[in-house]
Amino acid sequence: MCDDFHGKFPAPSHDRALIKPKPMRSEAFEAMTRSIRTLEAGAPYFWGLVLVSMLASGCHSNQDRPEVRISRVPDANAGGQEKLDYIKGTVKNARPGQHIVLYAYSGLWWVQPYAARTTTNILPDGSWENSTHLGTEYAALLVDADYIPPARTPALPVVGNGVAAQATVPGRAYFTIDQAFWETWWFRTGCLFLATVTVVVFIRLRMVRLSRELNARFQERLDERTRIARELHDTLLQSLHGLMFQFQAARNMLPRSPENAMHTLDEAIAETEQAIAESRDAIHDLRSQPVFGRDLAPLLETAGEELAAVEDMNQNSPNFRVIVEGEAKKLSPELQDELYRIARELLRNAFRHAQAGQIEAEIRYDTNQLRLRIRDDGKGIDPHVLEKRRRIGHWGLPGVRERAQRIGSQLSFWSQAGTGTEVELTIPAAIAYEDARNGHRLTMLRREPKL
Repeated sequence: MCDDFHGKFPAPSHDRALIKPKPMRSEAFEAMTRSIRTLEAGAPYFWGLVLVSMLASGCHSNQDRPEVRISRVPDANAGGQEKLDYIKGTVKNARPGQHIVLYAYSGLWWVQPYAARTTTNILPDGSWENSTHLGTEYAALLVDADYIPPARTPALPVVGNGVAAQATVPGRAYFTIDQAFWETWWFRTGCLFLATVTVVVFIRLRMVRLSRELNARFQERLDERTRIARELHDTLLQSLHGLMFQFQAARNMLPRSPENAMHTLDEAIAETEQAIAESRDAIHDLRSQPVFGRDLAPLLETAGEELAAVEDMNQNSPNFRVIVEGEAKKLSPELQDELYRIARELLRNAFRHAQAGQIEAEIRYDTNQLRLRIRDDGKGIDPHVLEKRRRIGHWGLPGVRERAQRIGSQLSFWSQAGTGTEVELTIPAAIAYEDARNGHRLTMLRREPKL
């Protein structure tokens, strides 16, 4: 068989060239090839045209599709029919007759706000607005006119079957921070009220205090002038009446007994000198100015020197000295003036009536009180005068007692016939000393708002 094959087809010789067979192609194949090449050359343009067509159709379909938006979202809350808030939004591409159905998610259900009025109308400008009870989420459905929404549902109706579009938003989250009590309105209002009341009370107490002080000063001046007028009337006028009687008696005795008449005239002259001295003292008290700016001890030394000079004219002036114990402290000006007048009156009585050889004024500055003593070694005060607290026809001791009572001090007398007299005046430090008095005022101001 192989031989027959080789016999029919002789083996190729290496001396001759190899001739390749020429492929055979049909006209149909050539036409298909040309078509394919044409399609490959125009493919980019084709696919671009397809893409543009798809985008145009998609945009047209999006523009015509209904859409619901919620522009105002109520707060997120557990819900309840008693808690309401406003919800509103807009609609696009709504068909005539369509309206909005609202739902609020409360608990495990989507619930409509109003069972009797289930729909919300759409205004011509495409907006809508209604009230709803609170929930954790809110939904707005665009439905057809014949759509009947469920009053309560565990899941929202999907788009289709009467539901054209829907929008769902969570409730507006909010939180509050508890205020401290001093940040609350009632605390601030109360503080403002208390501050106003405190200021009013302070002003009121201040006005009352100033009014009392002013009235006390007026009363003090009135009492002083009344005392001086009474003293002038009871001393000077009585002395003048007594002198008139003595002069009349001397005139009657002069023809019969010149010696007795001369003796009566001498007594009248002595009483006249005493009346002049008493009048001078009364006028000095009336015209004296407050003794501000000087310590009490130098003032008493000056008063003693003046009284000693007057008594020295009668050749019976006693020795006088001022003793100061303790560290001197500044006194209240008004109180110092009263102390000076009291001490001057006591010194005047001692110089004039005690017939003493030694008179002392002792000022002792203690921590708790101020003590003033006036003592002499004279004849003493009549017990009847101490009991009655005054000498008939004289008003010096009653005036001293009135002044001592007015300044809040304690006045005590000790006297014995032939031994002398001692008068002691004590005043608490809170009244006497200026520093202690200011501290007492500050303490009262701190306590006044608690009343």
